[in-house]
Formats: sequence, structure tokens, C-alpha cells
Amino acid sequence: MFKTLRPLTHDLFKNILDISHCKVVKVVISDLIDNTFYAKIFLQNREGNYQVDARPSDAIAMALHCDSPIFVSD
Repeated sequence: MFKTLRPLTHDLFKNILDISHCKVVKVVISDLIDNTFYAKIFLQNREGNYQVDARPSDAIAMALHCDSPIFVSD
């Protein structure tokens, strides 16, 4: 993988998740509305499960950085 001197945004976010003991469970590209795609990142830690709205490109990048599955709704 390409290594930079300073963390890129997705690396930074993954570092914060790691420190918080939070895991990216999956990413779902959930909707297409008016030619705009929408996505959710599903997170899990000791306290519970969470969903975060995200741009699909960011969600996919996070899934790839975290080795998490990517799903697309019909």
C-alpha cells in the first residue's frame, strides 16, 4: 500500500476508530435518489451498533482500509 508522511483522511479516521475500539462492520450503498448515491457505514464497539451517513466514495474507502464488506441495495 502507498505510504505517506502524514495520514490521509481515511487513515486518520481508521486510526480514531482503532483507538476508540470501534470496528467498521460493513458498508452499504443504500439509495439512489435524483442521480445521487447514498451510503451508510455500520460501526460496532462495546457500547453498541451505530450507522453513519457517508458519501459512497468515503464509505468504500473506509471499507477497503478496514477490510470490511461492501454491500449494494437493489
